[in-house]
Amino acid sequence: MRNKQRYLQNSSGLTLIEILVSITILSIVIVSFLTLFVQAAQTNHVSEKIIDGTYIAETHLEEVYHISHNTKGYEKSIDALRAKYTSASNSNIVSNDTEGYHVTVELKTPDQESQLGSVIVKVYQKGSPNKLEAQMESIIDWESQRDGL
Repeated sequence: MRNKQRYLQNSSGLTLIEILVSITILSIVIVSFLTLFVQAAQTNHVSEKIIDGTYIAETHLEEVYHISHNTKGYEKSIDALRAKYTSASNSNIVSNDTEGYHVTVELKTPDQESQLGSVIVKVYQKGSPNKLEAQMESIIDWESQRDGL
């Protein structure tokens, strides 16, 4: 019986308050780590959209470069682009819908002296013409294309 009383009087166990405090501290630590994981997932999603848009812009820019090498001069290249993309007549801007994106390609008229003209590719989210996802610009030497160099 004496052992029983000594066992009941032993106060080395945890009280309810101590348990609640430790659970609260543990919950705060877990929630802070969970917000880190949520933020990382959101950042990955945004990065994936940027990479996809950049890849599409790069693909279209390479296509324009390829067309410029296969045709001779600025006018023939813009005609080839108009045949491949949708465009307004006599416009230097052509567009295309691909992989959930709307792509516009603008060929700026080359400088008469240097025959350098810029190509600007803009990638928008399809259905959101104001939501620019990516943009790339390059310069093409139309004179070397015309001369076949």
